[in-house]
Amino acid sequence: MWTYCNLLRILSTWKGIFFLWSALGYGLDKVAPELATGDPPPIGAKKANLDYFTRSIITEFGYEEVGHLRVLKSTVDGIPRPLMDLSATNFAKIFDEAFGYALVPPFDPYRDSLSYMLASCVIPYMGLVGYVGANPLLNGYRAKRVYQIQNQ
Repeated sequence: MWTYCNLLRILSTWKGIFFLWSALGYGLDKVAPELATGDPPPIGAKKANLDYFTRSIITEFGYEEVGHLRVLKSTVDGIPRPLMDLSATNFAKIFDEAFGYALVPPFDPYRDSLSYMLASCVIPYMGLVGYVGANPLLNGYRAKRVYQIQNQ
């Protein structure tokens, strides 16, 4: 059961780090150091070139993920934060694979608001697929409650 809750925690960490770094230029280590637990900082994460409206929304998304992580931490035993590669090069590989050929110029989620919004759909979509797949495997009220809070 807790293996799937740990998956939720890793996905929330991934989303939170991506949103916070892109909107604010820093991540969990500064916003909620108690959640970062001294694990390795992400590779290649940086502040994106976002317009004011998009930056405001992405900032809220980042803080929302911090809230999810706090709930998960209070319910699930701690796990180390994995090293995450949020570099433009890594996103370019993902988008090249999705399109079936190398994009020219290479995809860069930090380039502008439109590129960022496209990239920001990748992480929550992967999380949603993971949540749906894990739901039948969650046993008991406690695990289902964590799942429910995560998906509000």
